[in-house]
Amino acid sequence: MIDWYTLLVPVAVLAVLLLFRFVGCGFHGTAQMVIQHYADDVLQDNPVVYYRMQENAGAVKADDETGLHNAQYGVADGIHTLPILSGSEAATYFSQPILVPSIQVAALSVMPKDPQDRSVHFNGSFLTTNGNLTLSRFSIDALVHPDWDLANERNFYCVIDYSNFMPGKGSPGPNRNAGFAIYAGPDNPLDINSPICWQLWIGTGNEFARADPVPIPGDPRPLHRVSAEDTYLAVQFGDTQAFLWAFTTKADLDHVMFQVTRRPYVPAADPDPARLPLRVGISGSFAGLFAPFPSPQGFVYPFVGRIAEVAVYNTALDQARIMSHIMNAFNT
Repeated sequence: MIDWYTLLVPVAVLAVLLLFRFVGCGFHGTAQMVIQHYADDVLQDNPVVYYRMQENAGAVKADDETGLHNAQYGVADGIHTLPILSGSEAATYFSQPILVPSIQVAALSVMPKDPQDRSVHFNGSFLTTNGNLTLSRFSIDALVHPDWDLANERNFYCVIDYSNFMPGKGSPGPNRNAGFAIYAGPDNPLDINSPICWQLWIGTGNEFARADPVPIPGDPRPLHRVSAEDTYLAVQFGDTQAFLWAFTTKADLDHVMFQVTRRPYVPAADPDPARLPLRVGISGSFAGLFAPFPSPQGFVYPFVGRIAEVAVYNTALDQARIMSHIMNAFNT
């Protein structure tokens, strides 16, 4: 095990070591790590949407750096929008109730390399846009900083959700059966001692299910445990393999990237793009992860903490490019 605090070498050097460690895991190509501004590094990989979330305080619109899907900030206050699940409904679906939802644009940086960078603090709030992104394969990355009580609040928290119900795919509506989402939540919600970890969920056509971790030597269930610190999250989802990444300054080289089950996958789509939302910081109506299905109308799984630099790609990025993003976010 290697603790990053004990090493006095640049992240760029460690990135090379990490890539050697994962040779044979898939998604290796000719891409290279490049030292440059983080946003330039992301744009080099041609995202289909990219929200830097660098707007001034009070902003209600979020710019998409690709220029295609500008978004709106909103608060799930139950007045201008639907409410967040509360009371027994929230408890049934492991969703945190938020008594006074709020949003803070121009919050503190979640990028260690640039303390002047900004983020958005979500607390029963969201960024949302609509559109068909055509994601038969995909990658996602984001910078996040959880702020909820990790020791006592054992709910699920949405980083990004691009999912919907598609008729004719086998699952009874309106619960989801297509698309994907990233959550933080208990590995086993019914076990109070189960660790809180980052999770990828996938629409298979028949259900919306977690992409479970693939066992590795010495660890039958490797998990990315959530911590209250600046975190780089990424997903690579290709034709035959899928990987989940979580990097912090305290990360161990053995626990940065784990393979997850590459489930059958149905991309989210709709004949009317206005009916297909992409949300950051929350999931929408009928999106409960657990029975009874469908969950009630209303927002569910609000993220509590800061998020920035959210990008979605229509390909499975090369591992060198993921490490390049990490290097340009964290290397000081």
